Amino acid sequence: MDRENLFRRLRVEVETYGFCEAHSGWRLRFEASEAASLHMCLSGRGRMRLSSGVGLPMRPGALVLLPADTEYGFEAGPEIVSECDAERAFPDNDESLKLYRAGDGDEDPLVVACGEIILANDEIADFLTWLDEPVIEEVPELIPSSHGLLTLFFELRDGREVSVAFLETLLKGLLIRALDIHPDLGGSVLVNLLDAADRRLARALELIVTHPSDAITIDMLTANAGMSRTLLFEQFKEAFGMSPMRFIYDLRLTRAAQMLSGGPGSVGEIARATGFRSRSHFNREFKRKYGQTPGRFRG
Repeated sequence: MDRENLFRRLRVEVETYGFCEAHSGWRLRFEASEAASLHMCLSGRGRMRLSSGVGLPMRPGALVLLPADTEYGFEAGPEIVSECDAERAFPDNDESLKLYRAGDGDEDPLVVACGEIILANDEIADFLTWLDEPVIEEVPELIPSSHGLLTLFFELRDGREVSVAFLETLLKGLLIRALDIHPDLGGSVLVNLLDAADRRLARALELIVTHPSDAITIDMLTANAGMSRTLLFEQFKEAFGMSPMRFIYDLRLTRAAQMLSGGPGSVGEIARATGFRSRSHFNREFKRKYGQTPGRFRG
C-alpha cells in the first residue's frame, strides 16, 4: 500500500478543540461525543476513565483515539474524592478554545489536548464510524507536536490569544501518526476501503454505513455502485473477505453489541433498531459472531 498517497486522499476535520487539566484527587467527566475523538497527554500522570470502568493510563506521550458515543473522563491522583462535569459547549466565536479544569494546587497536573475527529474523503463522510474500541499508542514525549501543543496550553492558561488553526494542524498530524502506526486501525474495513482500486465500492459502502438498519438488498448496492452483482461480490471478497450481506450483518452486530453493553432497551428492541426483522435471526447471527446469545452477552 502506498500510504503517502493514501493519506493525501484523506480529509481530516477537527470539529471541537480544547485542553483538559485535572488535579490530584479530581475527575473531569465528559459526555459522549457524536464523533471519534483524539487525546494527547502533554504532562502529568493519571487515567482516562471510560464509562465501562476501564482506566487507560495517561502519561506524557500517551495518544488515545476514542470511538464515538463513548463517555469518558480524566482523573489524577491515586484516590478520587471530587469530580465535575464538563459541558461540551464552546463559545460562539470559532476562534476560541476551551480550557476545562478540575481542581487546583498541583505543580504538575494531568494535561490533555483533545479534539473531535472526522476522517473522510469524497465518497465516505467519516471512516471512523468503524472504530469500535480505543486505539492507544505511546509516542515520543518530545516530538514536535507535543512541544507545540504544550506551548499552546500554557499560552491559553495564561490568558493569551491562541491559534485554533495551529491546534487543528497539530491534532491532524497526530491522527496521521496513529494511522501510520496502526495500519489495521478500525479493522480491515478502513484500510481496504481507503486503498480500494475501484472507487465504486466506496459508493456501495456509503449506502451501508449511512443506512445500516435499512433493508438493504444486493440490487440496491449494485445500483448505487454502478457495478454488476458478480463484480460487487468479487470486490467485497477481495477487500473484506466476505460477501456484501455478511458485511452488513457484521456491521449491525457490532452496533448491537455496543447497545447491549451499555444502553437501554430490550433485546428485541435492539434487534429491530439494528435492522434485524426477526428475533430468532438476530439471536442466531449474534451467537455466530460472539459465541453467545444477546441475553447472555448483556449479562
